[in-house]
Amino acid sequence: MSSYKVHSLFALILSLFYFLNPIYCLLTILGANISDFDHDVKKTELYKMTIIGLTIFITLYVLKSSYFIGVLILLMVIIFYFSKHRGFTHSLVGGLVLTSLIFAMIFFSMEISYQIPSNLNIDSSAILELISVLLCILFVNKKISYIIIGFFVLWILMFPVTMINLKFVAFSIFLGFLSHLILDSFSPTGVELLNPFSSKKFGRKFSIFMTFLLIIIVIIYKTPII
Repeated sequence: MSSYKVHSLFALILSLFYFLNPIYCLLTILGANISDFDHDVKKTELYKMTIIGLTIFITLYVLKSSYFIGVLILLMVIIFYFSKHRGFTHSLVGGLVLTSLIFAMIFFSMEISYQIPSNLNIDSSAILELISVLLCILFVNKKISYIIIGFFVLWILMFPVTMINLKFVAFSIFLGFLSHLILDSFSPTGVELLNPFSSKKFGRKFSIFMTFLLIIIVIIYKTPII
């Protein structure tokens, strides 16, 4: 079984073949860490997420803003709480669902940012940077999240982000999720890719196939996306 450190490192290396934009790379690492919240050792984190989700929901509801963010966090808590380890959250359907929920959180957070007075001169990329950091704190293992964030901030200072693309935001999250599946499918137990429709386990053949597929995509794009 790959550790959170290996998953994060592999996601970072994989992301660099696709992106030079540090925001997309951070979101790829985020996507690589989400799946393992279905583990029993994460139950305490789920209770904390429940409190955070309820707090955000109530606060934004009172402020008549996008309280859906709190609802989305609570939906993720429910999914993780009732999922067995390496079950739904380690399947392709589960990956699409989790990617969609994270993307929706980012989308509604960006929507809130539009309420910031224009005279403050805060652009959308700066808002996305902040949201990405907050999500990293929420979902990435605390033992390495602050190291990753420090590296991310340094990267931003050296190479400021001037533009973002929501399509690549979604792709980077799902790319991280795929990187997690690739590593886990190398283990003897494999992963249930077709869960909840089938409990069939997929192993090394899937890992090799996905590795070649991702290489082909890199060759087609030729250069990383800035």
